Amino acid sequence: EAGLQMMANTSVATFTEIPDAFTHGRARLVVPGVVTGLLLYGILRRFRHFAVLPCLLIAIPVGFFAVMLVLGLSLDDVRETGWVDSDTSTVSFYDIWPLFDFAQVHWKAFPAQFPTWFAMYFVVAFSSSLDVAAIQLDLGKELDFNHELMTVGVSNLLSGITGGYTGSYIFSQTIFTMRTGLKTRVVCVVIILCEAIMFVLPFSILAYVPRMFFGALLTFIGVDLIIDHLVESFHRMGPADYVLAWLTFLAINLLNLELGMLVGIALATLHFVLVYARRGSSAMLLTTRSRVFRAFQDRQV
Repeated sequence: EAGLQMMANTSVATFTEIPDAFTHGRARLVVPGVVTGLLLYGILRRFRHFAVLPCLLIAIPVGFFAVMLVLGLSLDDVRETGWVDSDTSTVSFYDIWPLFDFAQVHWKAFPAQFPTWFAMYFVVAFSSSLDVAAIQLDLGKELDFNHELMTVGVSNLLSGITGGYTGSYIFSQTIFTMRTGLKTRVVCVVIILCEAIMFVLPFSILAYVPRMFFGALLTFIGVDLIIDHLVESFHRMGPADYVLAWLTFLAINLLNLELGMLVGIALATLHFVLVYARRGSSAMLLTTRSRVFRAFQDRQV
């Protein structure tokens, strides 16, 4: 949905709004990105080398600008037709912090924000736990949930006091790294450096990258996750759990994230109660023996 919304430049907030992305001439903006995302998935399923994904991601914008050059189009031309975002110049990063003036804060409105803050706390904690569980499932080994949640908490604290946003794991980035077989912290250093460079740039990088690049990337992520967790997971879980996964997925898309998760939790709870109620009480008698070797005198009663 996010990829379609970005490419079509229209609201695609629910599953039922997906057809809107292909109407009113928007299909010419959406179809190339969707097809490119499917090609990404197919190529990466065939070739497992760690350099395949980075080369493909570089090839998408390079190919886009090559077509522009051949057709004699300028950057302003593709911006007018919706292929690239408009040139939205931004202020320097150091001009943001002087805007945080506590003298301008309406402290009377502060208590009314507690319900939202409380809800966000649980949303971030719960979504982070789901991310850790999904990474743990894909990784094939157990992770320390307490340590991971503490990492998210400290990161959000540092982000908040410096004027940033709350957040959680970049699940797609973790999956990408695992898919390519890179198990080194150099990846983390490269990501930090790239994000730091984009942060200090006085312009938006989105104004120079085609929308289909992000749409194709999000399409690839969505297809990969759906096939991995809703199709191939059939062999990794029981029939009832598989049905619950599909019902939760449908509920989230037909309703919204919060209501869909509540429906999934309710169905999982009902399933647990029904399964537990069908099992009668049972007792198992165990015969145990001591492993301590004793002398003959010690064994006399």
